[in-house]
Amino acid sequence: MIGIDSHEGNLTAFVTSTSEIREIDTGYVGKVNRDHLRREIKGTRGKHNPKAKKKIASKHRRIRKQKVENFWHHLALALIAWAIGMKAALVLEDLQGMKERIGKGKSRRMRQRLLNFWSIMTFQRLLVQKARFYGVPVIFV
Repeated sequence: MIGIDSHEGNLTAFVTSTSEIREIDTGYVGKVNRDHLRREIKGTRGKHNPKAKKKIASKHRRIRKQKVENFWHHLALALIAWAIGMKAALVLEDLQGMKERIGKGKSRRMRQRLLNFWSIMTFQRLLVQKARFYGVPVIFV
């Protein structure tokens, strides 16, 4: 089994048969999200036409989403290949109810920022789809 634990800046994978631990840096996702949010804010600053603001904002959101999904896609394929090579199942944490658990005591805006820049649910969705396609079992804990 390969256990995958997600954090804000990385993924930790643990192989039960060999006791191997791998840290996978996912800081790129946060950087892309922050950069495109900054570009969106900067690009719409001073614009008085709501249609122009909406067009610029949607362009940056689309580019951001494509970059992030592409990163998660490649990472999911690498993990699937690793699992197939070891004939192992993937074990993921169940993230249902995460919105209620994150940021107890923090402001609503801070909780939204943490969740919006942390697109781990996108990664899990892609990983589960690819695992089903390649016949790798996925277990949620």
